Amino acid sequence: MQANFKRCHQCGAEKNPEMLETFPYPDGALTTEMPISPLVEIDCEPTVRGNDWKRVEICHRCFHELKPDMWINEAIWASLNPVTPFDALPDLESEQ
Repeated sequence: MQANFKRCHQCGAEKNPEMLETFPYPDGALTTEMPISPLVEIDCEPTVRGNDWKRVEICHRCFHELKPDMWINEAIWASLNPVTPFDALPDLESEQ
């Protein structure tokens, strides 16, 4: 059976979502005690009202560097120079 790999939307690292990982940064943002999904999902608000919110999936390293709260906005996302531009991110509604 072949794993269904996903890529980090920020850096492009390929991850197997079925292989749980321990968050390697003991800064209190996420648990370091139990394995969690290798990609963290956060919501990204569009700059233009009325446009769809996007779903961002980022690896633990990118999550740690970004230090997001509950969500980010399109300008923050663009400032990271991500491999996946805002318009190519999946819509938040289609992911739920």
